[in-house]
Amino acid sequence: MPLTADQYAMLRPEEQVALKMAATMVAADRNPGLNVTAELVLTIERLLSVQGTSAGTRLIAAERARQVNAEGYTPEHDARHQHYELARAGAVYALDTVLSLGNGHYTAFWPPGWEFKPGTPIQTLSKGGALVAAEIDRRIAAGEQP
Repeated sequence: MPLTADQYAMLRPEEQVALKMAATMVAADRNPGLNVTAELVLTIERLLSVQGTSAGTRLIAAERARQVNAEGYTPEHDARHQHYELARAGAVYALDTVLSLGNGHYTAFWPPGWEFKPGTPIQTLSKGGALVAAEIDRRIAAGEQP
């Protein structure tokens, strides 16, 4: 039985977010054309904002969710990058926002075969932060201690 608006309003914010995520997944099963990634990113952003994280942290988390859901860069995919490509790419994106490395000086650090796709400074920092987070996750999954 669906919740009434009053019942929904009485839920804790994190319960509302969980309910929204579940509803989005059900809707995706019923409607293959639904942009689930965008809906889930918005939901994750809301959950993180409820938990008191900063705007920067929310942007990095949203970018990481986009990388996983839209680009397919899952933890299984990331596990194949054992030569620190994720960390190197993240560092180059961060440096590019202050040093304008788009002129090719970053190539010694940039992972071979990867496309460099900077955006606005904030987008580029978000992308770099998400790649660093992916490298941290990869290392922890491989058994490295935090």
